[in-house]
Amino acid sequence: AIRNIEEKFRLMKPDSSEYGDRADASHNSQNGGFEAATAMKAHVDAMEGLKAGLNRLQDLFNAYKEDHSGLFKDLERRVGDNTTRLEGLQVAKESMTEHLRKNDGFLSKLQQTLDALGGQVDMLQLDFKGMNAAQTDTAGKVEVQRI
Repeated sequence: AIRNIEEKFRLMKPDSSEYGDRADASHNSQNGGFEAATAMKAHVDAMEGLKAGLNRLQDLFNAYKEDHSGLFKDLERRVGDNTTRLEGLQVAKESMTEHLRKNDGFLSKLQQTLDALGGQVDMLQLDFKGMNAAQTDTAGKVEVQRI
C-alpha cells in the first residue's frame, strides 16, 4: 500500500518540461504547483498515517507473537509434565500387574495346600470314625469279658 502511494506521489510531481513549452507556463506552473504541493502534502500526511498504522500493526504483531510464543512454551511444558505423569502411571501399572501375578501364584499354591489339607482332614475323620468303631467294639468285648 505504501509503494502504491509513493508511486502516485511520484506521478503527481510536476515535471519542469511539462510546463516549459506553453505560453502561459508561469501561470499554469504556479497554479499547478500549488495544487501539486497541496496534493503532495495530503499524500505525505496519508503516507505518514499509513506508516504509523503499519508500525502499530508491527508492534501488535510482535506482541501477539510473544504472547503466542509464551502460550506455546506453556503448552510444551504441560505436555512434558503430562507425559512424565503418564510414564510414571505406566510404571506403577506394570508394578501392580507384576504384584498381581505373584499374588495369583501365591493364591493358587494356597488353594492347592488347602485342598491337600482338606483331603488329610477327610482321612483323619475316617480314621477317627474307624478308631471310634474299634473303641466301641473293644469296649463291648471288655464288657463281655467282665461278665
